[in-house]
Parts: sequence; C-alpha cells; structure tokens
Amino acid sequence: MKKCRICIQQFCRNTGLFILIYLISLSDIEAQQSSGWQNYREAEILQHSEPVVEWSKYHDEDTGYEVWQMTSNDSGAWATHFNTQSFTPDDQYLVFSSERTGNWQLFRVDLENGEIRQLTNVNSLNNASFTVHPNGEEVYFGFDGKLGRVNIHTGEIYHADFDVPVIFRRLISNDGRYTVVSSIDENSSTILLLSLLDVEIEAKLHWKGGTTLSLGVEWTGGISHTMLNPAYPWLVTFLPRSTHREETPYFDHQRDMSLPMKLRARVWIWDARTGEARPFLSMPYHYSNTHEAWGWDGERFFFFQKHAPGWVPNHIASVNKEGMDWQNHHSDDTLRLGHGSPSYDGEWFISDGQDPDRNPLRLINLETGQWKDLCWPDASISPGHAEQAHVHPSFSSSGNYVTYTSDKTGSPEVYVIPISQDVKDKLSK
Repeated sequence: MKKCRICIQQFCRNTGLFILIYLISLSDIEAQQSSGWQNYREAEILQHSEPVVEWSKYHDEDTGYEVWQMTSNDSGAWATHFNTQSFTPDDQYLVFSSERTGNWQLFRVDLENGEIRQLTNVNSLNNASFTVHPNGEEVYFGFDGKLGRVNIHTGEIYHADFDVPVIFRRLISNDGRYTVVSSIDENSSTILLLSLLDVEIEAKLHWKGGTTLSLGVEWTGGISHTMLNPAYPWLVTFLPRSTHREETPYFDHQRDMSLPMKLRARVWIWDARTGEARPFLSMPYHYSNTHEAWGWDGERFFFFQKHAPGWVPNHIASVNKEGMDWQNHHSDDTLRLGHGSPSYDGEWFISDGQDPDRNPLRLINLETGQWKDLCWPDASISPGHAEQAHVHPSFSSSGNYVTYTSDKTGSPEVYVIPISQDVKDKLSK
C-alpha cells in the first residue's frame, strides 16, 4: 500500500470561519481503500440483449429546428446532467439510464441507426450518476454503494468495493485519471479524490458533523454536489448541508441579506494539494446562485445568478478558478433560467428554463452574447417532480449535439438536437 500523497492537518482561516481538515493517516486509507477493480459476475448482458429502435425525428413547432426523440418507453429514461458526459467522443453512442427492465440500468443508443442495447444488469443503479470516460471506451457509474465501469462495446463490467458505501459524482478529469466520490454517515461526510487506474485514494477531506462556527452556524456533516475540476482535479467544489432552515437541506445563507457577504457563500472549494477548504462563491446582495458547473478547460466556474426574493432578473455568469474575474454571459428579465453547461471548446452555453410545462432550450454564444431558442422541451418541472422531469441539457464533446430529458409525452424520454454549423455561424456574427 503506497502512502497518501497529501497528508495535512490544517485550519482554514477565511473571513472568521474555521473548519478542521483531519489528518489523513495511513490507517485511515487502509480502512477505506478499495481493493481495486474486480470483475462483476454479470458482464455478458450486452451480448444477450436484443436491440430495439425507438428513434423518431420531428421539427419543433415553435422554432422549426430538428429534434430527435431517441427513446419512447412508458418506464421512462434519463440521459444527462449539466456536468455529465453522455456521448462518446466520436459521437457514435449516447448513454442513458432506463427503468424499462423493472429497475434502473444503463443503455446505449447508436446515433447512426437508433439501436438501443442494454449495458448493465446490476443491483441498485444510481440512475443519475454515470458518465462516459474520456477514452470513449467505458462508462463509469455508481451502484449499490460501489463504483462501477462498463465497456461500452463489449459490456464487460468491473466494480470497486469500499468498506463504506460511496456516492459517485459523475465527473472524471479530462486526462481520465481521477474522479471524486463521497461517503456520508450519521456523524460525518468524506470526499475522496481517487486515482482510477487502481482506485487508490489520493487525498481525503473529512467533514465532521456538529461543528459550530461563527454566528452559531452548525453543520450536520453533510456534503452534496461535489464537482471535480476536470482540468485541475485537485480543485473540488461542494455544497455543505445544514439544518439552519427548513426550506433547503444545504448550508445556504445566501438569501439572508442581513449577513455579511463572507458568510453567504453557497459553494465551497477544497484544494487537495494543501488540504484547505474555504468559501468559494458569494452572490451580491439581493441575489442567490444555483446549478453550478465547471468549464471543461477548468479555467472558469459557471452558475446561475437569481434575484432574491423571487427569481428574475437572472443571469448566467462565471468566475475563474480562483473565484475572481466575474463575468455575466447572458441575462433574462422574464424567463427563469435554470440548468445549463458550457461546450468543451468554451465558446457556447446551453441552458434550459424552469417554468413548468413551458420551457425553452437556449443556445448562447459566450463571446458575442448572441442566442437562439433551439426548441421547447416543455418538461413538467412540477412540485414534487422526479429528477427526470428536469431538462438538464449538455453538449457532446464535439459540440455537434445537445441532449436533454423531457416528460412532455407523459414519461421522461431522451432527446438529441444536432447543432448545425449554420446555426453556430449565425450566432457568431
């Protein structure tokens, strides 16, 4: 067993806030270290599954743009999150999860002929936690408290077991070497930076519950929305959880305008090289932020800035990886902008709207500010809705396609929009 590369005990002293970063000892690593990748017993499902085609194409009645509906199954499907890669780099396959077999499993759909084949047959798949590896050969996913990977061509499955259940958070570094998982129990939460070659722990942030900070704020120990910077994987953003108000499970004081700015950060950042965890992003007074995503080059951190109270006016904005150089990229005084993500080349942003049953999919040129609504997914986004009712758009790595989910037909289905060069040219002038 190699020694941990980052072993630090440090207090973060930032604007009067103090949090303990626990020493990472060799015994800690031995207690939580995975035994590496192991063959999974049911790796042959791809060869045994029969392909089906559910693909249909139509033109959006509001915009005229072509839309591909890739799935049509009453059990529902889910393909995307704004920090997930669902396409293979060559744009051959789109990966999605579906409950059509009686429980959630992963499937691939061929973008040339629409053939759908089943990839996994595992227990307790986390239907929203999967991503295509940058090598285009594998899909990494979370299931039954484990980290798994399946070969997208052969269906061969490997899994990594930990002594404690872990949650996979979708993002893999651009070089394919690192990811983060988290582990949560009644008393604490832990973020683990993993090397994917042999599932070795590179660094660990341990967050102990019950920590009382300045102004009487108390953490319950929870951590959510961990996001690894894809180009600088030692930088990991996350949202702490708190019990300070009933409306949200997050440590979210940003709507309390009586507090000083330094205590209103929703997003924190952990630097695994130094062990420091600190507040990262605070909104101006009368604003809050949601739905954050790293740019794929790692240089900028995007988010939605919303008026508080209320929602509009709202903006799509970003800061650099140091939390500086604030830029507003797009604004709307009436539409409630919601989820979105940048393209791999950093030139484009795709956003949905959050008005129930009437919401557009908006393509934005980040340099010129020009934009166009590509279609109207019209997802339900109703109170108490399932996550699959959100649009959650994202780009293929080539930038030639956008995928999203909508339940406008009655059940969540997976859609793709080809982005023509003509559309891009018009928005680049």
